[in-house]
Amino acid sequence: KTRQRAISAQGTKRREEANMLRKKSVWFFVIFFVVVGCGGQRYLWNGDGDGDGYGNEAVSVWSTTQPKGYVANDRDCNDANAAINPDADETCNGKDDDCDGEVDDELPVAWYRDSDSDGYAWFASKVAGCAEPASPGHWVREYEINTADPDCNDANATINSRATEVCDGVDNDCNGKVDEGKWYRDADGDSYGAVAMKCDGVGGVGYVTNSTDCNDANATINPSATEICDGVDNDCNDAVDEGLVTIWYRDVDGDGYGVVSARQAHGCHRPPGYAGSVGDCNDSNAAINPDATEVCDGVDNDCNGSVDSGMTERVYRDSDGDGYGEKAITVCLGATPPGYVSEGGDCNDTDVAIRSGCSE
Repeated sequence: KTRQRAISAQGTKRREEANMLRKKSVWFFVIFFVVVGCGGQRYLWNGDGDGDGYGNEAVSVWSTTQPKGYVANDRDCNDANAAINPDADETCNGKDDDCDGEVDDELPVAWYRDSDSDGYAWFASKVAGCAEPASPGHWVREYEINTADPDCNDANATINSRATEVCDGVDNDCNGKVDEGKWYRDADGDSYGAVAMKCDGVGGVGYVTNSTDCNDANATINPSATEICDGVDNDCNDAVDEGLVTIWYRDVDGDGYGVVSARQAHGCHRPPGYAGSVGDCNDSNAAINPDATEVCDGVDNDCNGSVDSGMTERVYRDSDGDGYGEKAITVCLGATPPGYVSEGGDCNDTDVAIRSGCSE
């Protein structure tokens, strides 16, 4: 049965095609008779009611010459609107502008919200579509608004990319900066201003474009100044006497040297009874300090850890007077006592005949 139905369908299709061919043949002979058989070749002309160069298929005449208001084509899909024809550009308007059988087949237009109607788009509001978005606000098409420069405040028509910046704490021209070009009072004339602002947008004598001065009553205090040890923030970096404070050491004897283990003080200036140097090994004797000269007195005068260093010699007791001594003692240089000699080695210091080495 399935095969029979298929064969029957094929037969039906062939009969329809044959009928269509016969109809076309009949029309061909009719047209040929009308156009050629009546003497003089005639053409089919279509009415062009809107004058756009494209005719209306529903309005046509046969003529050997072109009638006024007629053209040799029937491609206009709306002969009442000259803006609608095959050469027109499709726009997002709910119409088939280019007569291709499709409505708004081009890309949808971009809509931007311009709630303050200043002609500048709020870019965060971009919506694509042919119809105006239903969301609240005033919406305009991208070709009806300035999309090159954004609006940073769509609730204020005086704020947009082409507005003039004024000194009001607001970014009026949407460049990401607030009140650029503000001027600040420079009372001390050091080229650095204080925080007090002049909101007229114009500088002049006594005003600068920065507010970095931490003391506008003293021209020596500003960010370019050199920090000195005076208890003041000279260079306006929020630090006082940084890197300049000295450690002072207790100096009881006033010899200019203190003791590390003693009491200390910190400050820019030396307090009374303190010294900036350390190393005193006897802070109760001003003659004893690292700058003193070592003398042979049984004391470490120069605080180098040695007593009488380089100031003594060994001498020997010479009881028999033979020039050689036996028992040694240490004395200061040049202070050899009587009965002592610089040579030792006497093995019998009671016999003058027996000397160094005790040789026979």
